[in-house]
Amino acid sequence: MKKMSTDETILTRRQMDVLKLRNEGYSQDEITKRGGTTKQNISTIEKMAWRNVKRAENTIKADIRGS
Repeated sequence: MKKMSTDETILTRRQMDVLKLRNEGYSQDEITKRGGTTKQNISTIEKMAWRNVKRAENTIKADIRGS
């Protein structure tokens, strides 16, 4: 299996930040205030982050089945 380098992450820095804050219990409104952006933008960032996580999970599962 190919080892990923640090520049091959599946999430952007912003996506990681938003998911980390959500995991810590922050609401979208609280993240909006901290990040100086709109709630709609935070929602989009979070949605894209979870889509990327799901895509990575599916890739890993396919790789395991193919091994």
